[in-house]
Amino acid sequence: MPSDLMKHGVRAPSQEAIAADLKTVDANTAIRTSCLFRGTYDGYPRQFTLFPCMADLTPEGILLRPMWLIGRKFRVTEEIVDAHVRPRNPRTDWNLRATGAYAADGRLSYLGLEVITCRTAGGTIEIAVPRADVPLMLHYISRRKAPFPKE
Repeated sequence: MPSDLMKHGVRAPSQEAIAADLKTVDANTAIRTSCLFRGTYDGYPRQFTLFPCMADLTPEGILLRPMWLIGRKFRVTEEIVDAHVRPRNPRTDWNLRATGAYAADGRLSYLGLEVITCRTAGGTIEIAVPRADVPLMLHYISRRKAPFPKE
């Protein structure tokens, strides 16, 4: 565990850290965030993944992969036509940290998850990211206007 976490514990990222992440995306450099995801096509899980995953935001596209070695990787290479944060749906979002202390006005709100709905030609992909990483994800998607190269 990094010594910074040992001294200060988990805390909300500073505005400087958020700005640095946006600059990383602008520099066309890969960056990573934690997530849960689901989709409506091409073998994506239909329900949000139960275990934490990672979203690698790379110049080649979004790589959704398990945090541990077990599980399948998904590379989002198609053009994302539209992306927006959607309201919480208790029927489908039952395993997302978004209520109580994790609610937008809660003590741990920065650890709560928000769902970003991404519409593509093939269907919809929903990626739940920590509330603090929503600007990063939306900024990344908005910079990618053309389809990503295929692997």
